[in-house]
Order: sequence, then C-alpha cells, then structure tokens
Amino acid sequence: MGGRPFDVQPPRTTFLSSRITSTPTLILVFAIASVLTIWASATKLTTPHNRVSSIVHQAPINAQILGRCMSLRTTPGPSQAFHSREVSDRFEPGTKATFIKNAVIFTGNNNGSEVIHGSILMDKGIIKSIGKVPDRLLETALHATVVDAKGAWVTPGIVDLHSHLGILSAPILAGSDDLNSVHGPILPWLRSIDGFNTHDDSFQLSIAGGVTSAQVLPGSGNAIGGQAFMIKLRKTSEGSPSSMVIEPPHSLTGKFKNAEDQSVRWRHLKQACGENLRRYGNRMDSMWALRSAYNEARKVKLAQDAFCAKAEAGLWDSNDNEFPESLQWEALVDVLRGRVKISNHCYESVDLDNMVRLSNEFEFPIASFHHASEAWLVPGLLKKTWGSAPGVAMFATNHRYKREAYRGSEFAPRILADEGIPVIMKSDHPVINSRYLLYEAQQAHYFGLPANLSLASVTSTPATIAGLSHRIGFLREGADADVVIWDSHPLRLGATPVKVWIDGILQIPVPSKTGAPSNVEVGKGKTDDGWKKAPEVPNWDKERKKALEWDGLPPLLEKPQKDRIIFSNVRSVWRRESDGHVREEFGAAIDGELGVVVVENGQMVCISPSCSVTSGDIKVVDLRGGSIAPGLMTYGSPLGLEEITAEPSTGDGIPYDAFARNIPNILDDTGGIVRAMDALMFGTRDALTAYRSGIVLATSSLSKAYYVDGTPGHIISGLSTTFRTGSFHALERGAIIQDITALHVHIGRVHPLLGKGVSVSTQIAALRRLLFGWETKAKETGYWFKQAAEVDVHVIAVNAGQFCLYELIQGVVPLVIEVHNADIMATLLIVKIEVEDRIGSRMRMVFSGATEAHLLAKDLPGPPLTNDTALVKLLQHGVTVGLGVQESWEARNGRFDIQWAVLESNGKIDQSEMRAIAYTNLPKLLGVREIEDDGLAIMRDMVAYEGGGAFDFSSKVVAIISPERQLWVCKTDKAADDPTHLKKARRDKERSSCGVREEAKMERRTAGVTGIRLCESAGSCWRGVIGWVGRSVRVDVVDAEEDIGCHGRVIVCHANDDHDFPLLPTKEEHRRVKHLVLQERNEPPIQDDELAKSLEACPHLETVVLSGVPDLSDRTMVLLAKKAINLQNVDLTGCDQVTDVGILELAANSLPLHGLQLNEVAGITDTSVSAIAKTCARLVELELCDLPLLTPVANYRRGTWRHCCSCAEDTELDSFGLYDAHEPGAGIDIEARGASGRAHASACVEHYRRRGRSTGAGMLEPSVCGRCM
Repeated sequence: MGGRPFDVQPPRTTFLSSRITSTPTLILVFAIASVLTIWASATKLTTPHNRVSSIVHQAPINAQILGRCMSLRTTPGPSQAFHSREVSDRFEPGTKATFIKNAVIFTGNNNGSEVIHGSILMDKGIIKSIGKVPDRLLETALHATVVDAKGAWVTPGIVDLHSHLGILSAPILAGSDDLNSVHGPILPWLRSIDGFNTHDDSFQLSIAGGVTSAQVLPGSGNAIGGQAFMIKLRKTSEGSPSSMVIEPPHSLTGKFKNAEDQSVRWRHLKQACGENLRRYGNRMDSMWALRSAYNEARKVKLAQDAFCAKAEAGLWDSNDNEFPESLQWEALVDVLRGRVKISNHCYESVDLDNMVRLSNEFEFPIASFHHASEAWLVPGLLKKTWGSAPGVAMFATNHRYKREAYRGSEFAPRILADEGIPVIMKSDHPVINSRYLLYEAQQAHYFGLPANLSLASVTSTPATIAGLSHRIGFLREGADADVVIWDSHPLRLGATPVKVWIDGILQIPVPSKTGAPSNVEVGKGKTDDGWKKAPEVPNWDKERKKALEWDGLPPLLEKPQKDRIIFSNVRSVWRRESDGHVREEFGAAIDGELGVVVVENGQMVCISPSCSVTSGDIKVVDLRGGSIAPGLMTYGSPLGLEEITAEPSTGDGIPYDAFARNIPNILDDTGGIVRAMDALMFGTRDALTAYRSGIVLATSSLSKAYYVDGTPGHIISGLSTTFRTGSFHALERGAIIQDITALHVHIGRVHPLLGKGVSVSTQIAALRRLLFGWETKAKETGYWFKQAAEVDVHVIAVNAGQFCLYELIQGVVPLVIEVHNADIMATLLIVKIEVEDRIGSRMRMVFSGATEAHLLAKDLPGPPLTNDTALVKLLQHGVTVGLGVQESWEARNGRFDIQWAVLESNGKIDQSEMRAIAYTNLPKLLGVREIEDDGLAIMRDMVAYEGGGAFDFSSKVVAIISPERQLWVCKTDKAADDPTHLKKARRDKERSSCGVREEAKMERRTAGVTGIRLCESAGSCWRGVIGWVGRSVRVDVVDAEEDIGCHGRVIVCHANDDHDFPLLPTKEEHRRVKHLVLQERNEPPIQDDELAKSLEACPHLETVVLSGVPDLSDRTMVLLAKKAINLQNVDLTGCDQVTDVGILELAANSLPLHGLQLNEVAGITDTSVSAIAKTCARLVELELCDLPLLTPVANYRRGTWRHCCSCAEDTELDSFGLYDAHEPGAGIDIEARGASGRAHASACVEHYRRRGRSTGAGMLEPSVCGRCM
C-alpha cells in the first residue's frame, strides 16, 4: 500500500497544462494579453530572433496562467450579469407567461418573516415582478395565463437539501442502485450526476408535494462519498441529467456556458462520519483517512499558490512549465479554497467535534451537518466550525433507529434556532418520501419552531446553505420561477399543492398529453378561513427544558397517579362501546359551556358541565377546549420488540428460517414458529413516546422485510402479540392484552438490493400445503396454520326455545400476509378459495402493506395527481382497512397519519369512517379480542388532549386515564380549591357504615387477593359478595389465607353469625380475582342471576367451579365466556340447565382452556363437544360422564381429535392401552367416572385401535370417538 491510508487504488494523478478549469473575466485576459503582446513587439528589434519567437509564443500561455491564478481568489457566486438577466438559462422556448393574482405570498425574505399580499408575474423562466405588478410588464407579457389565487398561500418551490433522487430510483431495482461506492473511504472524485437516472418515478411524486429542487447526495458509506449536485425536478426537453443541474459547475461542463456568465459557481460535496463507515474501520480510521486526504489536497494547493506567486512576480524562468493540478484531489483543493458547499453526515457529539477540529486544522468551512442527532446538545461546538456555524439538516421525529441517532429530539429544531443556527428540514429520500418533506416542517412547527423559520427550513434556508439563494428558495424579482400555490396554509396538516411551476412551466396539475384539462380536485372542504391561517400549536417549553436537563434522554413515563383528577374546559368526550365503535358521550356546543370530567382511580366518575367536587387535595388539568377519547392502537412496526433497530443486542435477534436452513431438532417444528410475546421488551423509548402521544396499544410481530445484516425477512414470521405501550414489564396487570393475536407470513419477490431469497412460487406452494393441513397438528407450525384455516363459531343470539343463531368467524386466528404486489395478492385469494373449498371453512386472510390492493393494478397516489387515494378506493369497495406504520419511531405520529389520510380524501372519508379507521378496524382485522368489564372493553384507556381533539394538529396529549394503570398525567395546573377552575364543589364521597378505618384495614388484609372460594354452607357469604358488586356491604366473615390449589391468595368465606366484619375488597381489588370456586350446594342455593351480576366484576378469571349453582343458565355461560377469555379450568359438573348454546360460546372464546369438566351436563350434544375439540387447542383434561345426548361412535366420520394437542402423559385410560404412559400422547386426558363411563371408555379404546394411525412416536393418534369427545 506504500503507506497510503486508503483501501483501494485511486485514479492516477495527472497534471494538465493546457485545460483551464476556471478563468477570470475575458476583459482581464484580453488586457493582460495585449500588454504582453505590446511588450513583445517593443523588444523585437533588440532581441535575437529565437528569443523573440519564444516570447511571442509564451505570452498567451502566461496570460492564461495569470488569469487562472487570479481566479483562485474569486469567491463563488452569481455574476453581475445574472441580476439583470431577462431570460433564464433554463427557459424552454414556447413557455407562456403566467400572472398569479390575489395571493398571500411567503417570499422567504427577512428570515422567512416577510409575507405580502399581491401578485406574481412569471415570464421567460424567471419572476419578473412580485407584489404590485406594473401595467407595463403586463402589457409585455402577451397571452399570459392568469391564475386567480383567491387569497391562497403562495410560496417558493420546496428545496430538499438531502435527497437521493435519481441514484436510488423508484421502483428500486438492483440496476439503478448508484448510492454508495465500495471502493474506499475517500472518493472525492466520484460524482452523483454520473449515476443519475432521469426516469425515477419519484420525480413526479415529489413535485406533487411541492418539491421543485433537491441536492442529490451520494450515500454515507464513505468518509468522502463524492460530489453532489443541485437539480431541478422538472424533466427538460434535452432529457439529460446534466440539463437538470442548477448552475452546473465548470468542473462538470469543462467550459463556460456563454460569454456573459464567467462567474465561479459553487460546488457541492458529501462527507460522512460515524457508524456508516464501519466497513473501513472505526472512527479513528475514518478521521485518519480524512486528514490524510486533506493533507494531500493541501500539498496541491500549496504548490499552486507557490506557482502563482512566482508567475505574478514575473519569475517565469524559475517556475515549472505546467500549472500544478491533480484530478484526484482537485475537488478537495477547491474545498480548501472555500469554493465547495460541504454536506456532512454526522450524528453524535464525538463526530461533530471531529469534523469541527478537521475544519479548523485545514481551514475550510462546512455548509451543513446532516442528521446531527446530538447537534442540539452542543450548539456551542457548532459555532467553533471554521468560518461560521453550519446549518443543521435534520428529521423532525425520525430518531432512535441506530445508536448514534438515539438522542435525537423533536425539540432540536427549536433549540438550534434559539441558538442562531440555521435549521433545515430534510427528507433523505427515499428514507422519507420527499413528497412529504413539508410534513417535516409542519412537525417542527408543532414542536415549537416558529412558523416563519419552519417554512424557511424547506425553502429559503436550504437554498442559502446551498449557495443558490439568488435563484431558488425565495420569491423575488430575478429569481427562478419556481412557485407553489397551496390549498391551505402550508403548515396546516395535509396542505396540498394546487399548482406547481418549475422554471415557469406548469407541473401540477400534470399537463395532459392529449391537451385535455385536469379534473383532479384539490382542497375540497378547506374553504373556511381558518385553513388559511397558521395552525395553533401546543406549548412545549417544559418538555424542551427537561430534554436539555437530561442530556437528550428525559424520563418518558412517571409513576401513575391514584389521586382524584379534575379535567376542566372539556369540549367533548368519546367512549368505546362494547361493539368496538366509538361514540360521543359528551359534546359542548360551539359557544356552549365546556364540561368537567372527574377521574378517580383511573375511572371517569362524572362527565358534565355541572360536576361538583369538594375542595381538598385534588389536581386540575385545564384542557383548554380539548377532548377525551379512547387510546389508539398501532400495528406494522417492531414496536416493543427492539430498542434500537441497528443494534442486534437490543432486540430479539434473527430467528431460524425454515426456507434457508433446517430448524434445530431442539425446536422439533418444521416451520420454526416463534411468538412475539416471548421477545417483548417493555419500556423502550419508541413505545413510551408512542404512549405519550396517545398510542396505548400495539400489535407487533417479528415480521421483517430484511434484517440489519442483509438477511432476507422470513416467510413464516410467527405469531404477533398485543400489549400496552405504557407498561413497565410483562407481569404488570393488563400489560399483555393478547399473547397470540395473529399468524404472520411474508410473501414477496426477492429484495432488489439483497438479491437472494426464495421464489414466489415456492413460498405459495408451502403456504398452500400448510393451510391444507398436511403438516401434523401436533407441532406448532401445523397447529397454527390449521387454526388460521378453520372456522370459529360464535353465538350471537339465543331465543326462549334455545335455538341459536351462529356467526361464522373467518379463521380461529387471522392469517396476516405481508404482501404488496397485485399479482401475488390475486394468487393468494385463489389459494384462500382452494383452502376453504377443501376443508369447508372460511379463512380470515388479512393483507398487510398491500400497496397495489386498491385495484390490483392502477396506482392511486391521491391529490394533486389523482382524485382518489388507494384508501378511498378500498373503502368504496367495502374493504375493511386499518392504517399501520413500518418503523417503531413512526408509531407516535399515528393520529396525524389518520387525519392526513382523511384530508387528502377530498371529503370522501367522513368522520365516522375516520373513527372506524382509528379505533375499530385494526382490532377487527387482527382479531384483538375485547375483555369486557362493567360493560366496557379492556381496550378502554382514555387519552386527554389539550387544545383540540384527538386528530387536531393543535392538540397535545396531557394525560392517559387507565382503570388498570390508574392515571398518567404529564401536567397539572393548580389545586382544586381555586374556584376559577371548577364550577361547583364535588359531591362528598359515599362511604359505607364501616368507615374509613375499616376500609383501610380490609385493603391491607386483601392485598393481592386473586380468588373467592365459598366453603360449607356459605350462601349468606355469597350474598355479601353479590351485594358488594354494586356497593360495598358487610359480610359474615372474611379470612385472607393461602390456598394451595390456587396461584395466589383467596378470600375464604365461612358461615358465622357471631362477628361484625369489615367490607369485602374494593371494586378495583375484585378485578384481580382469578379463581372462583362455588363447589358446594348451599342453602339457600346461589341463584344464577346473582352469579351473573358478580361475573361483571371479574374479567380475569382463570379457574371457575360452578357446580354449586344448580340453575346455571346459558345466558350466564355466554356472559362468562365473553367476560373472561383467559379461562383455563372450568367445572360445570351437574349444571344440567346448560346446553350447546353456552358451551359453544365457551369454546369460541376460551382458547387458553386447559381443563373442562362437563359431567352430568345433560343438555349438551355432539355439536358442543366437536367445537371443544376443534377450538380448545390447549385442552389437556376433559371429563364427559353421563351425557345421554351424545351419539354412537359409528355416526362419526371425521377425525375430531386431530384438532387437539398438548396431551397429558398419564391418564386414567392408560390401562386401556390408549397411549404409552411414559411418552406424551396425541390425544386428550379423559376421565371416565362411573360404570357406564368405564364401559364406554373401553369401547372408545377399541375404536381408537381400529381407526387410529401411527404418530411416528410409538403412539396412536385417535381419529374419532362419539361420547368421549
């Protein structure tokens, strides 16, 4: 390597003697040439002939050298002729002038604070006049197109300072990836324009977002990735990449474009530091490579300076004949001369410090730091950069995707602006679709960046940083005619361009190739004057200060509060009802009295303008016209499964892929099914940030498109889980809503940049086989795919004659398929039909992603390109649609994503549909079950928004109300004894006759209670329990003691009339009950109605023994099944009033069921037992004795028991040879009691032997059985 610090052979160094890459003005050149010619002529007579000839020939060369030396000191910028230009160099002949009138114009001047009302005249590709356009100019603009803005906002075209348009093109294909070079860390000789693809589909999409200019940067995989170029997104008539470059530097063109423009133009360069350079070593390696490169460039610069010093002193004989120049280092030499705008990719303080020191060591400026996640923590450091402080180009909320981005903050733009550092919002397209670059500015404004700086951050500020403020980013006379008219204030959520011009040429609406007028409607429903004003945004001063105090990692969740909280000035309250829909419970008129909501122990106990409270220790939260609404749910990202995406040690890791290698024998499962619940990580910053933003639930799976190391995503992606985003750990009450939510697979073509994977036909063939049930159900893979293919039967109505109306639920668990291609989706639908026809069921197949789902062909990007969006088209066809996100950091923005989708529908999605998308559809699609308690679903956490509704850009989450987790409040105002915050004093809390002391005593005694057992003749004790459901009352006796049979403490009641005893547990304590044992017949007997009332308060039951309730009805069984879906053991022995209605409901809802005793339940038939066998997958013990309505074995034709798994190792039927007592069986633990039961059990065994088949483990798998099923 010869000591060279670079990994690869760089281009060969050459010295050019005749090619001029930069020159002074022609006047100066001609003047010097003339002087030298005259001098040569004057000396001709006194000089030998050969001397005269040499001077005559050298004079032009010397003049060029002197001119070049002088140009080295010229500062880049527009020429004097530029400001007086009449025609843009980008003008397309035939373009008509355009006159925009009645506009509200954001010019970009005065730091973005100048807004004028008037008109704009565009002609010849430039802005001729702005404000009040003189009549003389209008007269010269013949046949100008007149556009009446009607008071709309007009801005300069958006400038994206960080984009990879054209070098990572859409659609992304392996042949169009020109982002990063692998040929070493130092590559200043590379140029992004050399890989620029003019056919990138993203150009039009970006223009549809108002983006008119972008800096196309090489990737960040190299310390110096190459030269960047500023381009206009409009395709030119020439059609070449070079023709799209704004002011191409002469190093690109090799000559001046015309005689009038002899200025030195800015060049642009991409540098990087930090984690992305790991392929070439660590940070020390990277900095040494940079220093070595700049040292080489400095040698060339010093050689040039020495050469020019001798030339300008007339010491031609002592100079070399050739001007020192290096094609390899010429770009860095220009950097050292201050002629290059550097965009430096850097995140952490250590990297920022390295680059600041580098700039001072070699004395060159840095135009902007990009990403710069920790720049807001070290603004003083940035100000030490050589020359002046650089700008900072950043994301609004896209943080924590890798370690160096972990301290990124939504408050960074405001903090940097307060320090006087220029703020730029960027897209890093395609990381964020540049069509939504304005959304980054909107979010920056939402979190505190002033409106003028927010708009400037995507217009005038990036243009200035790029050195092109004389052309783009501003609306002023002489600037390029890049103009956007918006349908609302640009900082309003959902702001959409109505018209876009680039170089005065209309781009939006997209001109029709046939000349037909555009019929795309933009801005429907935004006629109210409020849309023309900048949005009001919350105050974040407290949070911003706290973020600084905690060095970027402030606590995100404090301990829940159990105190009483009063929410005042509430405009509306929305509730989730038992059917999953959300309806308004309270709404104040526009000019009416606002409401008060009283919250106690996580429950809203009063909702009314006239709620009264007593003075005392009560906290008050002023919602300032805000709203209280159910919490939102997110889906699609790995939220809760990893802390930092790019850090494998902070996540689950890479599971085994059955399509890439054999699954280890220890798993003993063909597909290697994994469960997301096993990998859950509570308390991740993305999850807690989402929680603070009103996203209280998340369904996450292990599905990935690809892993950090480039491994393709797995086709079988395992089982998802649903959890609370704000929980601290898995054992916290209510932390895990549903341990298994859905089965996930990923079907798609090979990733274009990875180039490896399994064919689509192989993926679908495997899916078809698994759904057909050809994989044994005794293993996880076979079992769960069978569950996805089968039908779940759900009772929805019962009449007096005990006739049932059944609803066929598609699939026991949903099959969620990550798929985007229309052809693959069509094939999957055909497979679905095949499976349903084969096994006689209906699948619940859900497409996730589904980019082409709307018509399985035509693309619908939405206004201003099309009238409809994909979402609108799907809803119009009756498709149930939920919105998800791909990355964990995006979850926090869920409510704004929903509102944006509604706004761009042009009124085709109404408020009820919006609420369904927000609250109902995702749980419905994913099969998230609702555990009911007191008539409310467990997904009932409520979110309090200050300053607006759940989907308003003006609102801010200030509290989350949770019955399970009490109340999280991020702010309170003042104590409740201030009469200005409350209408009346709250009514006194009702207390029982036992008083506070007895209540506290009982609270201590019943701490941790998980069950209730009634012993002996404790009927009167049960009366106490039932009475307590409505209001705490006295009971005969309560003893808290350990019960060995239950996993937790149990209230044991004994009949005793000799004591005066305290209250039963509080209602909140009662919710923890997991074991309800009503085993003995009591006098008087426990009534079914009493039991039904009690079950309302016990949603978390796991063990239920109801043999002591002789008149137990189907109604109560249905209630039990719906309320307590975590049932594991149920004993209904002797409950002869129960029929198939109750058992079918129990089977449909009780997937975790392990044990079931149905002895002497005379009303059940084969239907019930068949449903149990099919749906209760975890059943290990089933008792079925004295059931007269079960049919003989001969009537059964299907292998019912093949639906069962998790079989016991030792059962009472071992003596009949059913299975080996030493190995796990493939059937179920059946207890047959009584003579008739044993006789029948014997018959069952013979039947098993005749029809059973070998399981491959030395056992028989039972096929069918009549009465023992």
